[in-house]
Amino acid sequence: MLDAAFLVAQAPWFWLGLALAICAVEVMTGTTYLLWPAAAAALAALAAWAVPGAWPLHVAVFGAAAIVFTWFGPRALRGRWANEQGSDRLNDRAALLVGAKGVAAEAFVNGVGSVRLDDTVWRARAQEALSAGDAVQVTAVEGATVTVSRLN
Repeated sequence: MLDAAFLVAQAPWFWLGLALAICAVEVMTGTTYLLWPAAAAALAALAAWAVPGAWPLHVAVFGAAAIVFTWFGPRALRGRWANEQGSDRLNDRAALLVGAKGVAAEAFVNGVGSVRLDDTVWRARAQEALSAGDAVQVTAVEGATVTVSRLN
């Protein structure tokens, strides 16, 4: 049978296990919402190691830290994880194409043709006459059509 001394000795491991379990759920969800209670559980593990046998203190540390971390954590890290330049364009491939350099894949007829950007050929429009092989730069994207201009 388990005695109280054994359970008191396991308190840091309980809080550390709780922190790891919450982190595991966080990894599965990928939301960062559970990151803060996991950090609070880790802090409670430190409290349990520093002051063994004080379960009310451990629970209070966990509760207070969870509230404080959940409130201030996202605000403190806002903008630090995302790349400041272009983070709003991360999942917008069209916006990422603006400024890209490529080559005209064919001669443009009536301002319409195609260009090769990296390994993809795109339908393109241009205000000037372009020949196959001319270096171009994307100036705008509208749907699946890019607008290009000749590079000098």
